[in-house]
Amino acid sequence: MMTPSPETSTSFESRFYKKWTRLSPLKRKILLTNLSPDHAELVDRSWDVFVQPHQQPPPAASNGEPWTTWLILGGRGAGKTRAGAEWVRSLALNDPQARIALIAETEHEAREVMVEGVSGLLAVHRTDERPLWIPSRRR
Repeated sequence: MMTPSPETSTSFESRFYKKWTRLSPLKRKILLTNLSPDHAELVDRSWDVFVQPHQQPPPAASNGEPWTTWLILGGRGAGKTRAGAEWVRSLALNDPQARIALIAETEHEAREVMVEGVSGLLAVHRTDERPLWIPSRRR
């Protein structure tokens, strides 16, 4: 279950989404770079509206239970980091006792991309729900 995003302008979201789905990837990139800061923030916080099908968590496992592990394979720009960060955010907000591990090739990549990156854990949380990050203690 995804955590609802903060209050947003529904009319802007619906108009934007209708137009967004008809654009080529290049035109989408151009549009995003030209949005006003307010609208860019809205798009960034509206994950549940703009998420692509390949970025959504898989359906329940064969036993009906939610998956405990999710591997996302994709090329550059496929949205792997954002999808993972949003999934972890949802898990953490819905279960404060959840045990979550971030696995990367190196510790540096885990920190720079998965935690502090533009699509990382700190970026996808609202300021009031942001996890406590202590870089010097690696937690």
